[in-house]
Amino acid sequence: MLFHVPRLQLMRLTFAVEAGLLSLAFLLGWAFGHGPLERLAPSPLAALTGIVYTVPLLLVLVANSRARWGPMARLSGVVRRLVETLFGASRLTDLALVALLAGSCEEIFFRGLVQSILESRWNAGVAILVTSLLFALAHPLSLLYAGLAGVVSLYLGWLYLHFDSLLVPMVTHALYDFLAILYLRRLATPPGKSHQQAAISEFQP
Repeated sequence: MLFHVPRLQLMRLTFAVEAGLLSLAFLLGWAFGHGPLERLAPSPLAALTGIVYTVPLLLVLVANSRARWGPMARLSGVVRRLVETLFGASRLTDLALVALLAGSCEEIFFRGLVQSILESRWNAGVAILVTSLLFALAHPLSLLYAGLAGVVSLYLGWLYLHFDSLLVPMVTHALYDFLAILYLRRLATPPGKSHQQAAISEFQP
């Protein structure tokens, strides 16, 4: 029987982690004299751009989930089980809120703060590389997973640099997280069952 993290417990943990990260971003921003939202540059065009640039990440996700290469196939299985454990009891609105918080707070910290500060001291390429290394270290599920997270961070860092708008990678990150969780949770659901039916059957003898 697969254990599902209670949805309220997951939401509390999400709020605690992301609030901590956001607080750290503004505290360090104050210490370094740099506001993490200085390059937010909100606009409908930036939001639309973030949506469009989610597509390449989703294509890579689907390709990786179908990969036959041993390490990738094993990682895909681990991630699917983890997603089902964490989000199996979650409602759609829960998933949307988790994705929004993670995408926004992580981008404010890694792009709005870390990458921006490093850009002001070194060049943009080094800033993106160092930020992506830190991003990878913050996702230590496995060496391969951390590497993939680092590649995603390179992409998000490029979006931030190219469009000079923090909103673009924020939207891309949040929307990708939301759709990726839905997709991976669906893969973990047995054929012929809705996700709700699968979750109920886990608790039946």
